[in-house]
Amino acid sequence: MKLFSHCFFTACVFWFFCSKGFAQLNGVYTIPGNFPSLAAVISTLNTQGISGSVTLNIASGYTETVSNGGYTIYPIPGASFLNTVTFKAQGAGAAPLFVAGTGSAVPSSNAQDGIIKLIGADYITFDGLEFTDLNTTNPQTMEFGIGFFKLSTTDGCQSNTVKNCTITLNRINNANAAGIVYPGSRGIELVNAQSGAHLSAMTVLAASGSNSNNRFYNNTIQNCNIGITCIGFAALSPYNLADFGNDVGGTLSANGNHILNFGGASGATNASYGIIAINQYNFNASNNRINNNTGLGFNHPVSLRGIYLSGATNANVTVSNNTLTLAFNGASGQVSAIENNSGLTGISNLVQIQNNCIENCVSPLAVNATFLGIYNTANSASLNISFNRIQNNSTAGYGGNTYLIVSSAGVSSLVTIANNTVGFAFNGATSFTATHYGIYNNATTSTGSVVLQNNIYNALQYSVTASGPTYLFLNSGIPARVLMSGNLIDNLNINSSGTFVGFYNNASTQSLSIIQSNTLANVNFSSPHGTFYGYLGSGNVPAGSTHSIIQNVFSNITSTIASGNAVYVLYSNENSGIPYPLKTIASNSISTIQFNSSAAMYPMLLNYLGDGNQNTSSVIQANTINNIRNNTTIYGIQVSANTSPAFPVMVSTNTISGLYTNLNGASILGAYLLSGSASAGLHFFRNRIFDLNVNGTASAVYGLYTGATSTTNIYNNLISQLSATAASGLNRINGVYVAAGNVINLWYNSISLSGTSSGINFGTNALYVNTASNVQLINNILVNNCIPTGTGISCAYRRSNANLSTYQLNSNSNLFYAGVPAVNRILYSDGTINLQSLAATQSTLNPRDLQSVTENPNFISVLGANANFLNINPLLPTQIESGATALAHVTTDCILTSRNPSSPDIGAWEGNFTALTTCSGTPLGGTAIISSSIGCPNVQFLLNVTGNSSGSGISYQWQSANSPLGPWNSINGALSSFFTSSVNASTYFRLMVSCANSSISAFSSIVSYSVNNPGPCICNAYQNSAAALNTDEDILEVTIANLSVVSTCTTTAPGAGSIPNQYSNYAGTVGAASLIAGQNYNFTVQVGTCGGAFPNALACYIDLNQNGILNDPGEQVYLSPASTNGPHLETGTITIPANATTGITRMRWVLNETPTPAVITATGSYALGETEDYCAQILAPLCSGTISSGISALSNTLGCSNASFTLSASGLSTLSGVGFQWYNAASIAGPWTPVTGATNSVFTVLTGTTGYYQLVSTCTISAFSATTSPVNYSSIAVPL
Repeated sequence: MKLFSHCFFTACVFWFFCSKGFAQLNGVYTIPGNFPSLAAVISTLNTQGISGSVTLNIASGYTETVSNGGYTIYPIPGASFLNTVTFKAQGAGAAPLFVAGTGSAVPSSNAQDGIIKLIGADYITFDGLEFTDLNTTNPQTMEFGIGFFKLSTTDGCQSNTVKNCTITLNRINNANAAGIVYPGSRGIELVNAQSGAHLSAMTVLAASGSNSNNRFYNNTIQNCNIGITCIGFAALSPYNLADFGNDVGGTLSANGNHILNFGGASGATNASYGIIAINQYNFNASNNRINNNTGLGFNHPVSLRGIYLSGATNANVTVSNNTLTLAFNGASGQVSAIENNSGLTGISNLVQIQNNCIENCVSPLAVNATFLGIYNTANSASLNISFNRIQNNSTAGYGGNTYLIVSSAGVSSLVTIANNTVGFAFNGATSFTATHYGIYNNATTSTGSVVLQNNIYNALQYSVTASGPTYLFLNSGIPARVLMSGNLIDNLNINSSGTFVGFYNNASTQSLSIIQSNTLANVNFSSPHGTFYGYLGSGNVPAGSTHSIIQNVFSNITSTIASGNAVYVLYSNENSGIPYPLKTIASNSISTIQFNSSAAMYPMLLNYLGDGNQNTSSVIQANTINNIRNNTTIYGIQVSANTSPAFPVMVSTNTISGLYTNLNGASILGAYLLSGSASAGLHFFRNRIFDLNVNGTASAVYGLYTGATSTTNIYNNLISQLSATAASGLNRINGVYVAAGNVINLWYNSISLSGTSSGINFGTNALYVNTASNVQLINNILVNNCIPTGTGISCAYRRSNANLSTYQLNSNSNLFYAGVPAVNRILYSDGTINLQSLAATQSTLNPRDLQSVTENPNFISVLGANANFLNINPLLPTQIESGATALAHVTTDCILTSRNPSSPDIGAWEGNFTALTTCSGTPLGGTAIISSSIGCPNVQFLLNVTGNSSGSGISYQWQSANSPLGPWNSINGALSSFFTSSVNASTYFRLMVSCANSSISAFSSIVSYSVNNPGPCICNAYQNSAAALNTDEDILEVTIANLSVVSTCTTTAPGAGSIPNQYSNYAGTVGAASLIAGQNYNFTVQVGTCGGAFPNALACYIDLNQNGILNDPGEQVYLSPASTNGPHLETGTITIPANATTGITRMRWVLNETPTPAVITATGSYALGETEDYCAQILAPLCSGTISSGISALSNTLGCSNASFTLSASGLSTLSGVGFQWYNAASIAGPWTPVTGATNSVFTVLTGTTGYYQLVSTCTISAFSATTSPVNYSSIAVPL
C-alpha cells in the first residue's frame, strides 16, 4: 500500500502502550534466528520499540524479497542518541540481499515505490546490506532504494546512517518528476515530504521536523538515474528549521560513496545526477567516487551533473576529495561535474570546493553541449575553490562553451581560487567555435576580494583547428580587490585561430589589483593565431584605484604560421578617466617570443597611467623585453597618451633588446612614448635599448620614438646595436626619433649606431627631430658610424627642416660624431645643408652647442648585455671627461653614480675618465688588427688599431698596397682609427698616425687580407636559417651521393655561425656532394632528438642557379610529404635539373618541428629543429648517343726535335661521362697508337717529333666515339 492509515497507526500505538504481553527490544538479535525476516523485525520495532541499543545481525547470503510498497520504519519508541538500532551484515560471504517488490508508481506520483522507507525515524543504521531492484519495466521499477520521509512538520528523520551498503536500481526509470522530486530512480532519497505526498514540500514548524545529521558512508549506489538526493526545507533566517549536518562521504577517504553507472537510460529525456543537495545547511559531500559509466554503464544523453547543490541561504558548504568521471552522449545540454548554488545570499558563510579530481570526462557525440568542471553560482560570503585537479577531460562538441572552473555569482567577502590544476581536450572532427574558459571568476561584489593564486593550466589539445576564443585565467565581476599571482600556463600547443587570452583581469570597480609572478611559457600555435593577449587588464576602475603588474614572465611563445591578427603580450588598459589609475608595471620578463603576424605586435602596451589621486606617479621600471620576433612592426614598450595631468609617468631601468622583424616595410620601435597635451608628461631614464633589427628595403628601426605632446624628459639612457641590413632610403635607423612634442628634453643620453645595408641611398641618424617639437639637447653622446650608401647620409643630429626656433638656445655640451667627415658623414643636417665639421655646425647653431665636441668615443663595449655597455674606456684620453654642463635636476648617471656637481661627464655614464691632452713629438703608430685575414672577394672586414696615440692634434690615414714593401697609397675617406673595407684582390694595410703639432707621423704594424675564392657555395652571402631553441629534434646524419656526415647533440659544426642543435655549417669544411645534372639521387637523413619528440618535417634546398638565393622556383628539391613524430630515418629522392648551373654551390637541409611541412622555408628563424649547410658540386649532364668530335689544334706546327708543344681541341662535348685520349701516327694513314698519359683535351708533348695527332672522345654511356681531324707537327734538326 502507498498510504499508511493514520487510524491504523493510532490503534497500533494505543495497543503498544496498553499491551503487557510484549517487551521492548534490547541487545543483539539475528535474522534468521531471533526473527525470521527483516519484515518481522521492522514490525516489532514499530510496535514494541526499544529499551536499549539494538543490533540486528543479518546472516551473510541471506535473501529476502520485500513486499510491494516496501518496508516502512516509523519513529521507534525508545530510540535515542544512546539507544540506537543497527541492521548489520554478519559473517563472511555475500551481503544480505533485499529484493524490491513490484512497483506501480512513477516519479511524478504522490506515493512512490521504494525498498525501505524511514518516516520520521531516528538513530537507525544500515550497515553492509544490499538492496536491489530486479524489475525491468516501468512502472514496476523502484523510484528510490532507501527513502527518508517526514512523519509530520515536527518529526523528520535524524541521526540515521547508511554505510557499506549496495543499492542497485534500474536506470530505465528516467521519467520526469514533479514538485520537489527529481526525475527517475534515486538510490538514497532524503526529502522534505511525507511518504504519501512525495511531491509536496512541507512547512517545518520545529527543528525536530527537519531531516538532519544523517550520514551516508562507503555505499555503492549503481544503475539508478540519481545516486543520492537530499532535499530540505527552504527555511528563513535564522534557518533553525532547515536540514543541518547531513553528510555524504564523511571526512575520511574510506567513508566515500561509490556512485557508479548511473543514468544512460535508452531514450532518456531527463537529467541524471550523482549527488543532489537542496536547501542543506553545513552539508558535506566528500571522498565520493562518481562515475556514470565505468564500462558497465551507458553514457547519459541528456544534461548530466556529478554533484549538484542548491538553495540554503547563507549555508556553509563543503565539497571535497571527490573523484568524478562523467560520460555524456547528448548533442546538447549541460555537463557539470560539480555545480553549486547552495549558500546563496551569504552574510557570513563559506563555500569550500577543495581537493576534488575531475578526470576522464567525455562527450563523444556533443554538438552544442556545455561542459563545466566546477561551477559555482551561489553568492555566498566567502568561496574557496582550491587544490582541485581537472584534467584528461574532452569533448567532441564545437558549439557549446567549456568552463573548467567558473564562479558567476556575487560573493560578498572573499573568493579564493588557488592551487588548482586544469586542462582540456577538444577531440571532435568539427572546428570548435564556442568559447573555452580555464578558470573564470565573475563572482564578486563591489565589497569583495578575489585571490587567484598558484593555479596551473598545462594541457590544451585540439584535434582540428578551432576558431572560438580562449580565456585561460579570467577575472571579471565587480570586486574591490584582486590578487592574481603565481599562476602558470605551460606547455600548450594551441591549434586555434580564435582570440587567445592567457591572463585577463577585467578590473571594473577594483580599487586595488595586484598581478604578480604569473607565468605564461612554452606555448606554440600550430595554426594561424587569433588576436593574442598574454595579459590583458581592462575595465572602468575607480579614479583612486591602484594597479600593480609585477614580476610576471612571458617566454617561449611561438607561432610560425602566418596570421593577420595583432599580438599583445602585456596590455594594461584599466581606465578610470582623468586622473587615471595609479599603476606600477615592474620587473616583468618578456622573452623568446616569435609570431608570424601581419598585424602589429606589442610586447608591452600601457594605457591610462595616472596618479590615482594619490600624489605620486605611475611607474614602469625594471622590465625586460628580449628576443622578440614578428613579421611586421613591433612596439617594444608603448606608453599611451592618457597619463596623469599632475604627475609625470616614470619609465626607467627597462631593458629592450633582441627585437627582429623580417617583413619589408615593417618597423621596430624599441620604446614608443605618447602623452597628451593635458598630461604632466613623462620621464624616460636609465633604460637600455639595443639589438633591434629590421630586414626589409622599406623598413626602419627606432631605438626610442616619441610623439608625446607634453613635456618629456629623456635622460641617462643607453641605445645601440640598431640594424637595418637591407633598408633603402633616408632615416632608416634612428637612435632617438622625435616626431612631435611640446617640450622634449634630452640630457645625458649615450647613443651609438653602426652597421651597413645592402639597400640603396641608405641613411641613418643618431637623433632625428621634427622641428615642430621644442627640443633641448644637453650633455648627450650622439655617435653614428653607420656606412651610408648612394645619396644617403649618416648623420649625428638631423632636423626635419632649417627652422631653429624650436631648438632651445641653452642646448650645449653634446658630442656629435658621424665618422670621418665626408659628404655623406654629417654632424648636422636639416635636409638642405649637411655640415661635416664641428666648426660649421657650431656656426650654424650659434649660440647653441658652442661647448659641444666631436670625437669617436672609445666605448668599453657596444654590446648591450655587457655591464659596461657604452661606458667609456678610462685609459684613453677623451673630451667626454668633465665636458658636460651641470644640471641641477639630474644628479646621478645610468647606474646611480653621483654626477660631479660642477664638471660632470658627457653621456649616460659618470666616471673617472682620462681628459684629452694635445699631442707632441713622435706619435705611436700602434698595432693594426684585421677582423678577418682571408676570405672571399668583396666581403667586408674591419681594420682597427690598438696602442696608438689619440687626442687633440692626432689624425689618422689608412693606407693600402699590393706588397708589404709598397708602394703605399692613402685610402680615400679612411681617416679614423678604425675602418671597414673590402677588396677583390689580396691587399696589405697600415695606419699612418700623425701629430699636427710636431708634423711627425708614425705607422702601425702591417696586416693583410688574402682573397680566396672557392666559389659561390662559400662566397655567396646566403640568408640565415636556424632554429630559435636548442632542444627537441636534431639532424644526426646526412648521406647523399659521396657525402656522409654524422653528428650528435653536442656537435658544433666547424663552419662559421654554427650553434649546436640550431645551425650546423659544413659548407667548405667537408667534401662537396657530387651531383650530376639530370640525375636522381637517393638520400637518407637520420632525425634524432636532443629533448622532446614532436611532429617534424624535412626540406632540402640547392642553389641551382648559383645566385646566392635558395628560394628561387625549383630550388626546394625535397619536402617531407607529411610530418613524422620524433626521431626517425627519413629517406627520399632528389632530382637535379638538367639545366642546373655547373660548379660548387650551396645545399641546405632544414628540419622543422611542425605538423605542417608546407610552412618550412629556406631562410629565417623557426622554433625548434636544425638547419645544416653543405656544398654540392653540380656536374654536367651525362652524355648519351653521339657526341661532338671537336677540332684539334697545335700550339706550333714546326719546331726543333727537342722542343715541346701543346695539343688542344675546341668544340668538344662538356657532358659528364666523356673520356679523352690523344693518338699519334707517323703518317696520316696510321697506324694510330695512344699517347701515354694524354687523357685530357689539352696535353703538352715534351719532346716534339714529326708526326700526326688526333683526339678521340668517347661517351662511356653509349660507347660512341668521335675523332678530330689529324694535325701535323714537323720537327727540324737542331744545328750543331
